[in-house]
Order: sequence, then structure tokens, then C-alpha cells
Amino acid sequence: IAVPRYASAIARYHAKAVAWRIAIDLELARKFSDQASTTRTVTFDATNHAYTLSNIRSSDDGANDTVVDLTADPYRAKIVSVDFGGDAVVIFSGYGVPDSGGTVVVQSGSVQYTVMLDASTGKATVQ
Repeated sequence: IAVPRYASAIARYHAKAVAWRIAIDLELARKFSDQASTTRTVTFDATNHAYTLSNIRSSDDGANDTVVDLTADPYRAKIVSVDFGGDAVVIFSGYGVPDSGGTVVVQSGSVQYTVMLDASTGKATVQ
């Protein structure tokens, strides 16, 4: 009886953690672009369930770009869909404004969350 509930709780945890990580990274890209007055790009790869923050240095390996693999621990999730104005890329201007709003749907087990990016403010929310 407890195993299905535990598995469901773990799936909820992983899906929510991934959604919040994406929302926080979108906010990070927005802030970096505004502070440096240069563009920052976030590119999603739904096939490989990963995304890249361009010109935002990873604290893990010191590379110029940060790549987040959502299939790895601690997330163990996947990208179901991405849509930022018809593509999988969002570009924040030097003022921190995204080129388009959009959504990223992530899933772990049967649990899905949606990250929404507001086109006018650049604010990311999780639903």
C-alpha cells in the first residue's frame, strides 16, 4: 500500500524541483542580461531533456555555458514540451526583457508541472 504513495510523492518532488530549477534559471538569465547589458540565451533540448544557459558560467566546471541535464540526479525528469514563440529558445535583451513568453512542461512519473514565462516582465512562474 505504501509503495505507490511513496513513488507518487517522489515523482511530485522531482517534477516540482525541475520546474523550480527552470524558473530560477530563467530568472538568473534575465538578471545577468540586465546587469551586464548584454543578451543571454536559454536553449531547451526536449529530445535530450536538457537546457543550456549561454554565457552564464557553471559553478560546477567553470565552463562559459551552463548545461542542465534533467534526467540526472537529483531531478530524474523529462521535458514534455517547450514553446517560446514557436521555438525552444528564449533570448533576454540587455534590459532583461525576453524576446517572447512561453512555457516549458516537465514531467516525472505521471506528475507534470508547467513553467510559464511572461513576455512583458520576464517573470517565470510554476503551475
